[in-house]
Amino acid sequence: MRPPEQMALLTWVFPVVTIAISVPLVLRKVPPNVWYGFRTRKTLSDSSLWYEANYRGGVNLIIASVIALIARMIFMQTFEPEIAGLASMAVLAVVTLTAAIISLKQVKGL
Repeated sequence: MRPPEQMALLTWVFPVVTIAISVPLVLRKVPPNVWYGFRTRKTLSDSSLWYEANYRGGVNLIIASVIALIARMIFMQTFEPEIAGLASMAVLAVVTLTAAIISLKQVKGL
C-alpha cells in the first residue's frame, strides 16, 4: 500500500475507532477504572462524576470524529490523495484536541 493510500485508510480508521470506543462511555457502561475513560483524581473519587464526565467526553469525541469523517469525504473528492490525506489528518488532530479541551472545561464545571 502506498503512503497516500495508507493515510487515506488511517483518516477513516481513527475516527471510526474513536466512535466505537466512545459509545460505551456515552451509554455510561464503563465503570470507574484507571485504564479507559476520563481519568482524573476527581472523576475516580466520585462515580456519579465519573459517568457524567465520560458521557460528555464521549459525546464530544463522537462529534469530533463525525466532523473529521465529513471533512475527509470532502477532501478526498476535492484534492489529490496526498493533500487530502494531510488535510484530513490535520482536521482530525484539531477537532480531537478541541473535543478534549471542551471536555476538560465541562468537567471543571461539574
